[in-house]
Amino acid sequence: MRHAHPPSAWLVALGGMFGLVIAMGVGRFAYTPLLPIMQQEYGFGSDVAGGLAAVNYGGYLLGALFCMAVPLGSWRVPLFRGSLLLSVITTAAMGLFDLPMAWWPLRFLAGLAGAGVMVVGVAIALDSLAQRGAGKFSGLVFAGVGVGIALSGVAVLLLDDLLDARGLWLALALLCLPPAVAGQHWLRDAPSRTQPVPTRQPSPPFVMPPFLPWLAAAYSCVGLGYIVSGTFLVAIVQENIAGSAAGTSTWIVVGLAAAGSTLVWPALAARFGDVRTLVTAHALQALGIVLPALSPGLVAAYAGAVLFGGTLMGIVALTMDLGRRLAPQQSARVLGLLTAAYGTGQIIGPLLAGMIAARTNSFTLPLAGAALVVTAGAVLLLIGSRWGTGYQTVRMKGKTNAIR
Repeated sequence: MRHAHPPSAWLVALGGMFGLVIAMGVGRFAYTPLLPIMQQEYGFGSDVAGGLAAVNYGGYLLGALFCMAVPLGSWRVPLFRGSLLLSVITTAAMGLFDLPMAWWPLRFLAGLAGAGVMVVGVAIALDSLAQRGAGKFSGLVFAGVGVGIALSGVAVLLLDDLLDARGLWLALALLCLPPAVAGQHWLRDAPSRTQPVPTRQPSPPFVMPPFLPWLAAAYSCVGLGYIVSGTFLVAIVQENIAGSAAGTSTWIVVGLAAAGSTLVWPALAARFGDVRTLVTAHALQALGIVLPALSPGLVAAYAGAVLFGGTLMGIVALTMDLGRRLAPQQSARVLGLLTAAYGTGQIIGPLLAGMIAARTNSFTLPLAGAALVVTAGAVLLLIGSRWGTGYQTVRMKGKTNAIR
């Protein structure tokens, strides 16, 4: 029977990946390549664009905090499947309404759906893979964000001359249907029927690990900084380089880099240490964010896209894993705190960037500010690792590892 395990693990991993393709790569990030098309057709400015992005991230934050409290058991799979369905519906609905007032609640609901897939769906996938002894496939799950970004960019690039913004939203929703069917079919919750459900014990008092406030503050800086490029990158490149293909192709590069990096960063952290690797990722992301402002050429845009996309999911995975290991008995509370910190930054970032860009008619200042904020996160990590913990140790797979 052992030969049957690898195909099952592959299907589970693909199911989780497809969920992230739909809810994050399309449901959240298709807004980025579609934004300049929508602005051209409907005539709204960067301040409104930033507001629509912030509403989406606000929905994600509220949904993520709720999903963190969902226990292992019968509620998780229906919540994941409902979130997957809601993501497809909200993507399609963006193409059914040409009234900006209708977009605000739709983007909020898309954020809620994204949280349900990202938090609950990924948890189901990782738990199921762990039960099969196939944790090595977890990188395939997280690659879904980058794959979805690249696919949405390719779809917009190929269909831009044929469809308007409404048609593009509908086309993306149709493309999501096959992976949505596969994803909801392949993911099952992890507990074995032969294992009794453990008796619920009262939660112990939460003791804040000394390094956690520094990690959360740095993570909030990343949320605030990365989302400026995550929202406006295509519009920025198209502003600097004539032609919509340049901006959309840059976004495709972001997705490919994000998909290809999911296995690289954990390996680097195991070799060089958590904090050192995170600081390096922060520095590279800051450079990737600011490169389009430093040089208007396509080479700089592509180089920035590789650095930005290549660190996009790496920082998320490293931070969440380190936070979980800081307090393994209180992982839900720790991950909830980190999610709240990241989500708060995501809401503030596009609002500030959109308002500044609308007043200055340029994204140079928002990009520079975003890069500085991400760099500040790296500084906080270094300070916290020295003063906040005294090289505190954590347990990982039975071994004691210094946060270094």
